[in-house]
Amino acid sequence: MNKSYFPPEKRLDKVPPSLREDLIFDLINAFGLIKNSFEAAQLLQDLLTKKELDNLSKRLRVAKKILSGSKQEEIVEELHCGFGTIARVQTWLQQGGAGLRNIIVKLPKRKNAPRSARNSSTHPFS
Repeated sequence: MNKSYFPPEKRLDKVPPSLREDLIFDLINAFGLIKNSFEAAQLLQDLLTKKELDNLSKRLRVAKKILSGSKQEEIVEELHCGFGTIARVQTWLQQGGAGLRNIIVKLPKRKNAPRSARNSSTHPFS
Protein backbone atom coordinates (compact mmCIF):
# COMPACT_ATOMS: atom_id res chain seq x y z
CA MET A 1 0.00 0.00 0.00
CA ASN A 2 1.94 3.02 -1.25
CA LYS A 3 -0.97 5.42 -1.24
CA SER A 4 -0.21 8.65 0.62
CA TYR A 5 -2.73 11.23 1.73
CA PHE A 6 -0.13 13.98 1.85
CA PRO A 7 0.90 15.81 -1.32
CA PRO A 8 4.57 15.36 -2.20
CA GLU A 9 6.86 18.22 -1.24
CA LYS A 10 7.93 20.50 -4.05
CA ARG A 11 11.65 20.94 -4.16
CA LEU A 12 13.30 24.03 -5.62
CA ASP A 13 14.99 21.96 -8.31
CA LYS A 14 11.53 20.82 -9.41
CA VAL A 15 10.26 24.39 -9.83
CA PRO A 16 9.34 25.22 -13.44
CA PRO A 17 12.00 27.27 -15.27
CA SER A 18 9.75 30.34 -15.60
CA LEU A 19 9.13 30.45 -11.84
CA ARG A 20 12.83 29.84 -11.15
CA GLU A 21 13.63 32.87 -13.33
CA ASP A 22 11.12 34.95 -11.34
CA LEU A 23 12.72 33.84 -8.06
CA ILE A 24 16.20 34.77 -9.26
CA PHE A 25 14.90 38.05 -10.70
CA ASP A 26 13.51 39.01 -7.27
CA LEU A 27 16.76 38.08 -5.52
CA ILE A 28 18.91 40.05 -7.96
CA ASN A 29 16.65 43.08 -7.67
CA ALA A 30 16.58 42.82 -3.88
CA PHE A 31 20.37 43.20 -3.85
CA GLY A 32 20.13 46.04 -6.36
CA LEU A 33 17.83 47.97 -4.03
CA ILE A 34 20.34 47.98 -1.16
CA LYS A 35 21.48 51.52 -0.40
CA ASN A 36 24.18 50.99 2.24
CA SER A 37 26.15 48.37 4.13
CA PHE A 38 23.67 48.33 7.01
CA GLU A 39 20.80 47.40 4.69
CA ALA A 40 23.05 44.75 3.11
CA ALA A 41 23.83 43.32 6.55
CA GLN A 42 20.13 43.23 7.47
CA LEU A 43 19.14 41.49 4.23
CA LEU A 44 21.90 38.90 4.46
CA GLN A 45 21.03 38.20 8.10
CA ASP A 46 17.38 37.68 7.18
CA LEU A 47 18.06 35.53 4.10
CA LEU A 48 20.97 33.36 5.22
CA THR A 49 21.81 31.09 8.10
CA LYS A 50 24.99 31.87 10.02
CA LYS A 51 26.72 28.96 8.27
CA GLU A 52 25.64 30.17 4.81
CA LEU A 53 26.86 33.68 5.63
CA ASP A 54 30.18 32.29 6.86
CA ASN A 55 30.59 30.18 3.70
CA LEU A 56 29.82 33.05 1.32
CA SER A 57 32.11 35.39 3.24
CA LYS A 58 34.90 32.85 3.12
CA ARG A 59 34.48 32.29 -0.64
CA LEU A 60 34.67 36.03 -1.24
CA ARG A 61 37.85 36.27 0.84
CA VAL A 62 39.34 33.24 -0.97
CA ALA A 63 38.70 35.00 -4.30
CA LYS A 64 40.27 38.19 -2.94
CA LYS A 65 43.34 36.24 -1.78
CA ILE A 66 43.68 34.41 -5.11
CA LEU A 67 43.47 37.67 -7.05
CA SER A 68 46.09 39.25 -4.80
CA GLY A 69 48.48 36.38 -5.55
CA SER A 70 48.31 34.41 -2.30
CA LYS A 71 49.36 30.77 -2.45
CA GLN A 72 46.84 28.02 -1.72
CA GLU A 73 48.72 26.93 1.40
CA GLU A 74 48.58 30.49 2.80
CA ILE A 75 44.84 30.68 2.15
CA VAL A 76 44.21 27.32 3.84
CA GLU A 77 46.27 28.39 6.85
CA GLU A 78 44.59 31.79 7.24
CA LEU A 79 40.97 30.95 6.41
CA HIS A 80 40.85 27.33 7.63
CA CYS A 81 39.24 26.15 4.41
CA GLY A 82 39.94 23.18 2.22
CA PHE A 83 41.87 23.02 -1.02
CA GLY A 84 38.57 22.04 -2.68
CA THR A 85 37.04 25.40 -1.79
CA ILE A 86 40.05 27.22 -3.16
CA ALA A 87 39.99 25.15 -6.36
CA ARG A 88 36.28 25.81 -6.84
CA VAL A 89 36.71 29.58 -6.42
CA GLN A 90 39.75 29.54 -8.69
CA THR A 91 37.69 27.74 -11.35
CA TRP A 92 34.94 30.36 -11.07
CA LEU A 93 37.51 33.10 -11.52
CA GLN A 94 39.05 31.36 -14.53
CA GLN A 95 35.71 30.63 -16.20
CA GLY A 96 34.50 34.19 -15.93
CA GLY A 97 34.60 35.71 -12.48
CA ALA A 98 33.67 39.19 -13.68
CA GLY A 99 31.19 39.63 -10.82
CA LEU A 100 33.75 38.67 -8.18
CA ARG A 101 36.53 40.77 -9.73
CA ASN A 102 34.25 43.79 -10.09
CA ILE A 103 33.19 43.68 -6.44
CA ILE A 104 36.59 42.81 -4.98
CA VAL A 105 38.28 45.86 -6.50
CA LYS A 106 35.55 48.04 -4.95
CA LEU A 107 35.68 46.53 -1.46
CA PRO A 108 36.71 48.98 1.24
CA LYS A 109 39.83 48.19 3.26
CA ARG A 110 37.91 48.39 6.55
CA LYS A 111 37.32 45.11 8.39
CA ASN A 112 34.82 46.34 11.00
CA ALA A 113 31.09 45.72 10.88
CA PRO A 114 29.02 48.54 9.39
CA ARG A 115 28.67 51.37 11.92
CA SER A 116 24.89 51.13 12.35
CA ALA A 117 24.97 47.34 12.65
CA ARG A 118 27.38 47.48 15.59
CA ASN A 119 24.77 49.27 17.65
CA SER A 120 21.98 46.84 16.74
CA SER A 121 20.87 44.16 19.18
CA THR A 122 20.54 41.73 16.26
CA HIS A 123 24.08 42.20 15.04
CA PRO A 124 24.53 39.94 11.97
CA PHE A 125 28.26 39.49 12.47
CA SER A 126 28.32 38.27 16.04
